[in-house]
Amino acid sequence: GRFQESVASYDFAVLILDDFASAWYNRGNALANIGDSPGAIESYLKVLEYEDGDAATYYNLGIAYDEMRDHATASDYFRRAITDDATYADAHYGLGCSLDALNDYEGALAAFGNALQLQPEEAEFWHARADAEYNAGRVMEALRSYTETVRLAPRNVDAWTDLAETRLEVGHTAEALAAYAHVVRLD
Repeated sequence: GRFQESVASYDFAVLILDDFASAWYNRGNALANIGDSPGAIESYLKVLEYEDGDAATYYNLGIAYDEMRDHATASDYFRRAITDDATYADAHYGLGCSLDALNDYEGALAAFGNALQLQPEEAEFWHARADAEYNAGRVMEALRSYTETVRLAPRNVDAWTDLAETRLEVGHTAEALAAYAHVVRLD
């Protein structure tokens, strides 16, 4: 498709001029879009050979390493992105996801908190925070965050399911059944 054609074009561009950093960057993006995380990483690292890194390059490396399930390396690149641009909400979110995958729930919660300070209406950030709170054993906090998630994203089936299961776990049976009924209506 379109991304494979883009990769071919960027391959040609870097064949002509190996230090063409923006071609390497765009090649990395195209490869990431077709699910070739190792190729994307190779391309983004080439960018860093030819110019100083920036938040977007570090963030994309974090995403690619996360896709490869190398969450420790991913978290390092998300931190570099945040160092370069502390207002990069998606980098804070990516760091939270990596840390959550590493079972560092406190670190994940801090990162999600930073992301939410920057974008308080982002349902995906709230859902990730709720999951980390739940994983950390903070079930009542998770319940509040799942509730905020479904307020912001009322058609999010996964969030409604998580809300229902958490309500059931804390003994809020009637509210859990109502949430499950909502899931059925959405599906």
